Amino acid sequence: MKRWKRLGSNRFAVASFVLLTALLGASSGCGPDGSPVNPGTGGGGAGGMGGMAGAGGGTACTTADSCPGTDTVCRTRTCTDGVCGFADVPAGTPTSNQTTGDCQREVCDGMGTVTTEPDDADTLDDMNDCTADACNAGSPENTPLAAGAVCAAGSGKVCDGQGTCVECNVATDCTSLVCTSNKCVSPACVDTVKNGTETDVDCGGADCAPCTDGLVCSIASDCMSGVCTNATCAVPTCSDTVENGDETDVDCGGGTCSPCGPGLGCTQDTDCTGGDCSGAVCLPTCSDNVKNSNETDVDCGGPSCSPCADGQTCSVATDCASKVCSSGVCQAATCSDKMKNGSETGMDCGGPDCVDCPDGEGCTDGGDCASGVCSMMVCQTATCMDNTKNGLETDIDCGGGMCSPCDLGKTCTQNTDCSSSICVSGVCVDSLCGDGQTTGAEACDDGNGSAGDGCSATCSVEMGYSCVGTPSVCTAICGDGMIVGAELCDDGNTNGGDGCSATCTVESGFACTGMPSACATTCGDGIKAGAEACDDSNMNGGDCCSAICNIESGCEIEPNDSDATANAWSSVAIGNQVKAFNDPTLDKDVFSIVVPPNNKGTLTAEVKDGPLGSKCSNPTHIDSFLTVRNAAGMSLGTNDDVNPPTNYCSKVTVNNLVPGTYFVEAKRTTLAPAGLATYDYTLQVDLALVACGDGAIGAGETCDDSNVNDNDGCSSACLVEQGWGCTGQPSMCVFTCGNGTVTGNEQCDDGNTTSGDGCASNCLFEITSDVEPNNACGQTSGPFLPPFLLDGAISPIGDQDYIAITVPTYADLKIETFAPTHGSCSTGTDTIIQLRGPDCTTVLVTDDEDGINSCSLIDSNVVSDAAARHLAPGTYFIRVEEYLNNGTIAAYKLQVGFNALCGNGITEGSEQCDGGANCAADCMLLPFCGDGLIATGEQCDDGGTTGGDGCSSTCTVEADYRCMGTPSVCALYETNCSDGIDNDADGSLDAADGDCALPAYFPGCQAGETLRVYKSFDTPKSIPDNNPAGATSLVSVVNNVGNVASVAVLLSATHTWVEDVDVTLVSPTNASFDLTSDNGASSDNYTNTVLHASCPPIMGGAAPFSNCYAPEASLAPLAGTPAQGVWQLKSVDDSMDDTGTLDNWALVLCIAP
Repeated sequence: MKRWKRLGSNRFAVASFVLLTALLGASSGCGPDGSPVNPGTGGGGAGGMGGMAGAGGGTACTTADSCPGTDTVCRTRTCTDGVCGFADVPAGTPTSNQTTGDCQREVCDGMGTVTTEPDDADTLDDMNDCTADACNAGSPENTPLAAGAVCAAGSGKVCDGQGTCVECNVATDCTSLVCTSNKCVSPACVDTVKNGTETDVDCGGADCAPCTDGLVCSIASDCMSGVCTNATCAVPTCSDTVENGDETDVDCGGGTCSPCGPGLGCTQDTDCTGGDCSGAVCLPTCSDNVKNSNETDVDCGGPSCSPCADGQTCSVATDCASKVCSSGVCQAATCSDKMKNGSETGMDCGGPDCVDCPDGEGCTDGGDCASGVCSMMVCQTATCMDNTKNGLETDIDCGGGMCSPCDLGKTCTQNTDCSSSICVSGVCVDSLCGDGQTTGAEACDDGNGSAGDGCSATCSVEMGYSCVGTPSVCTAICGDGMIVGAELCDDGNTNGGDGCSATCTVESGFACTGMPSACATTCGDGIKAGAEACDDSNMNGGDCCSAICNIESGCEIEPNDSDATANAWSSVAIGNQVKAFNDPTLDKDVFSIVVPPNNKGTLTAEVKDGPLGSKCSNPTHIDSFLTVRNAAGMSLGTNDDVNPPTNYCSKVTVNNLVPGTYFVEAKRTTLAPAGLATYDYTLQVDLALVACGDGAIGAGETCDDSNVNDNDGCSSACLVEQGWGCTGQPSMCVFTCGNGTVTGNEQCDDGNTTSGDGCASNCLFEITSDVEPNNACGQTSGPFLPPFLLDGAISPIGDQDYIAITVPTYADLKIETFAPTHGSCSTGTDTIIQLRGPDCTTVLVTDDEDGINSCSLIDSNVVSDAAARHLAPGTYFIRVEEYLNNGTIAAYKLQVGFNALCGNGITEGSEQCDGGANCAADCMLLPFCGDGLIATGEQCDDGGTTGGDGCSSTCTVEADYRCMGTPSVCALYETNCSDGIDNDADGSLDAADGDCALPAYFPGCQAGETLRVYKSFDTPKSIPDNNPAGATSLVSVVNNVGNVASVAVLLSATHTWVEDVDVTLVSPTNASFDLTSDNGASSDNYTNTVLHASCPPIMGGAAPFSNCYAPEASLAPLAGTPAQGVWQLKSVDDSMDDTGTLDNWALVLCIAP
C-alpha cells in the first residue's frame, strides 16, 4: 500500500486569527464580529478611543489598506466612497488551511467566520497496512483487510483479518510450513511436517533421525538402512553393500544373510561360515570357505584339515586325497602314479578304473582280481575248483586244457573244450540242422528250418546267397545278376552310378528292369542322374536345362558354390551375362573373373530380372546379395538392394583391380521375406580394363605418363610418387615438395626439402619420440614446431603425456592420434587429447573419439573445436591419455599441424585475410565499410558499398529500411504510416500494414503531422528479478525524418505483480522519462498499452493495463527535438520474487510539419 506523509494541523493558526480580528474590530468602531457600527447610531462624543470618528459613523479612508483592522481568510477590508467597510467571502469557500486525515474541510460561513464541514474525499492513512482507510460522513473509518492480504510491519507479512500484520495465518505462509499463534515456527523433527533439511516427514537430512524403509531420501545417510535408491529408502538386503538390518557385518550374518567369513563381525557361531564366533569376530576353521591358518587350500590340507581334492593347492603328498602333489597342485589319481589312491584296491589296480589286480594284491570282490577270486581282501591264484571262470578256463572250472571238458551249453572256444567235442558259436552242442550250429556235413545252419532265406531246410546254401558264421548269416550276393532277398536290382556288378547301386538298390533318377537288371535315367523327373548334366523336372528348352537334360549355353554350371568350384566367367557367359538359379534356398553361385597382367580393371556385377520371369521389383521374386572378393578371400565390395522398394536386386562396382583372379558370389539375402525360397535371375559382369603406360588416366590410376618407369613422378603402377605433382594426359610430373603447400600425397610441406626439421625431404612426417618423464605441466616433451609426427606410449596405467608446441604466429591447429601406426587406429585403443593454453592448466579443447575408430581428433575446422582457431603466438600444450586412465597403449602416433598459419600468404581456416590492404597482423580484416562487419560509427554493413539496397555506400541505414544481422540483411519497413504510400511494397499501406498497426485507442496525430511507427526487433527480452540492470531494447530512427511534435509508446510486457516494474524511455540525447513505476499493485501485465499525454494518468489505472494512459513523466520536453537517433526502452524489476518479459514495444512519433 502506498504511503503518504501526514500534513500538519493549522487549527491553532485559524483560532488565533479569529481572536485578533475581534480585538481589532472592537478598537476601531467595529462590532464584536468585525462588522462596522451603523453610522446612523454613532453618538460620537462618549465613544471612548473610537469617539474620534463619532461625528459621521464609518471611518474615513482613501484606500482599503488605510482602514483599521486586518484582512482574514473569510473577510477583507473595503474603502467605498471614502468610508471603510468589509466584504465577506461566500459561504462554502475552502480556506487554505486544511488538515489532511481529519475528514473535515475548513470553509467560510459567508459571514466572515471560518467553519468546517464533512470531507469524505480527504486522504486518510493510519499507517497500518492491514486496514482500508476512508472518510465517511466526516468521520475516519479504518476497516481491517481480509486475512491473507500482504503487509509489511516488523516481521509480519500477511494480515490476520483483524487489522494486524502477522507472520502467518496458515502453514503455507511459512517456509517451515508450521504456523503457531500467527508466528512461523522453525522446522523441528517432531512437527509432523516435511520441512527444513528433512527428506521426508520428520526424518532424514542433516538434523533429524534417518528415515525408515520406503520413505523419501537424498543420500544414504538419510535412511536407517543406509541405502537410498531412486530417492527412496530401500529395505535392507544381503547385497546392498551396507551393514544393516540384522547383519553382523556387511551383507552377512544375523540369520537372514549368508554366514560371514573369518575376521568379519558376529554375535554367535551361526553368523560364521566356520561356525566359530569368538569375541565378536569369526575365527578360521576347516569349514569357513576361506584358505587360512595352515591350510594349503580352502578348508583342506595341512595338519588340521582333511586332504584336498584334485586340482587344489598342496605342499606335500599328505595334503592331497590322491596322495600325489606335483608343482604345488593335487593331481588326480591315475593307474600309473605308483600310489594306492582313488578307487584302487591295490596300488594302480582294481576298482572300476584300473586293470585287475594280480595275485596277492588287495581287493574288495572278485571283480578287482585278474583271477576273479578275492579272499580275505587279497586276490587268490586261479584253480579248477574255485567256482570262478579264470585262468585258461572257457567256462567256470572247465575247458581251456587245464581243467576237464565242459558240458553241453557251456562256453567253449574249440571242440576240445566240450565233452561232446562240438563247439558251435562258442557253445558246446550236439550236431542238429536248424540249431544254429554248423556241424558235420552242414554248409550252413541259420537256426531255423525255413528255406528262401539263404540257408535251405537241409542246411545247404541257396543260389544267390552267401552264408557265414554260426549260426549262419546269409546275405544276397549283390553283383551276381540275380535279384534275391532284399535286392531291388542286380545288374551283374557292384558299381555305383549306373542305376543299380553297390548294395543293389535302385539309384535316384533311374528305373531298372529285368534280371540281370537294365537301368536308365529319366530326363524331366527333377533328379539329375547318370549322364544327365541337369534335370529341371521338365522337358522344355530355354530354361538352362535342355529337353535331353544337357546344360544350355550361357547358363551357370553346378556345383559352383565355392571359390574352388567357381564357374570361369569366360567359359559360361554370353554377352557378359549368365542365366542362373538360386536353388536350393541356401544356394551360392560363384564365378571367377581374371584381370590379365599389365592391366587394371573396374568390375561391375549386377543381378537382373530372371530368364523365367522373376522380377527385381518384387521382393517375393528376387531378393539377392552380391559379394566381390579377391583370391585371398577378402571382401572388396558387397550390396544387398540397389534401390528398394523398386529394385531388390544387387549391384557392386570395384575399382582399381590389379592383375589376378577375383570371385563374384550371388546368393539369397538373409533379409529376404519369409517364404521366399528359390528364384531365377540373370547375372551381368562387366570388366573394364585399363593399361598403365598408355598415356590415358583410367580407373585406379592417378597419373599415366606413357611409360611404366619409376622415379619420374608417375610410378610403374601409374600412381603419383611421393613429393611429385602430375597433370594432364599423358601426365606431366614435377617435383612439388618444398613449395610450402601440402598437396597430392604429401603429409607435410614446410617450404624446404631439408630433412631433420620434422618434415622430410620427400614431404613425409619425420617421427619424433616423446621423452619420459613428461606426465605433468612442469615435465613436458618439446617444445616442437608443427607440423610434426610424434611417437609415444601410455605406460604404466595412469600415465599421461604432456607435449609442448610452438605456435610462431596466429594459427589454427589440427591434432590427431593414431595407433599403433600412422593412418590407423586398432580396435581396443581409446585415447583422449586436450589442447591447453600457454599456462598449461587452461583446457581449450578436449576430444575423445572423433578420429579413426576410438582415436582422437581436434580439428579447428569443426565448430565444436573452435577454441583451436586463431591462436596467438606462443607455447601451447597437448595432453594425451588413455580413456578412463585404466589401461595402457603400447604405441601411438600424435600428428600436429596447422589448418591455417598467418603470414603464409594463403587465406585459410579462420583467417579473414593473409596479407594485403586492410589485413591486420593477426590475419583479421581491419574495419571498413563494405566488409560485412558492423564497426563503430556504422549503422549497417551488407558487405558492399552500393546504395539503394537499404545499407548506403557509407554504411548508414537508408530511409524506410530495417537492417539486421552481420553481414546486414536489409528489408523495406513501413515506418511512415500516413503518407498514403506502400513503402515496403508488401501490398498494404499505412494503417493496413502490420508495421503500422496501432490499437484503436491510440489518440492519433494532429492535422499536418506525419505518423511514424518504429517497432522493436530485439525483443522479447527477459526482465531479471530485483536487478537494477533491467532489460534494455533499442529502436533506431535513421536519416533526418524531422522534429518530434509528440511521442507515445506502445508497450507489451508479461510480468506477475506488475507493480514491481519500472519502465523508462531514453531519448537519443540520453534524456530519461519515467513512463510507469510501481503501478498495477499485485495484478499482472501490460498488454498493448499506449502511453500518451492526452490519456488518463496511469497511476489511476488497474492491471492488466490494456488501454491508453498518460505516462508518469511528461514527454512534452521532447517536442521540437530531432527524431533521428537511437531510442531506448529500459524495464527494471525493483522487488523480489516475481519475474517477467518485455515482449515488444514500439516508438510512436508524430513528426512536426
